[in-house]
Amino acid sequence: MASLYIMLCEGTIAVAFGLLAPVLIGAVGVSMDVSQAYLVRQRLNGALDASALAAAATSEDETEIETRVMEKIGVLDEDNIDITVTQSEVVVTARAYFPTTFTRVFGFDRINVSSSVTVAREIKGLEVALVLDNTGSLGASNMSAVRTAAQNFVTILFDRVL
Repeated sequence: MASLYIMLCEGTIAVAFGLLAPVLIGAVGVSMDVSQAYLVRQRLNGALDASALAAAATSEDETEIETRVMEKIGVLDEDNIDITVTQSEVVVTARAYFPTTFTRVFGFDRINVSSSVTVAREIKGLEVALVLDNTGSLGASNMSAVRTAAQNFVTILFDRVL
């Protein structure tokens, strides 16, 4: 009887595949939704970082910093953003919701995504590297323009820092 069973198990792979196919498709779908939510979180983190850095560098007034952060982000609701400005740092926390595609089958319509960024407000110094082209392709007249532009850059930079 055992030898007959071994000879007649040709359709077992099809049955196993039929039973595991929904699980496999569901796992791939969930992983796609989670990876998209992770991408949304990374983009949110980048937007928060850029807006907090830009706002903290432009003003000393706490209200103006909050206003600039909101202007830079722009896409999110004010209810989903928390901005805390202290003497030494700016903390921006935001929440976003990613609508799911495949995970809806399991009852999850959206994935909550959040990110938080802390930016130091103190300026410890400024490092600038200025690279000038001094090859012969510029010619004599263009070289004087490069010199003038470099001097203007340094003058403007020191006027704004001091």
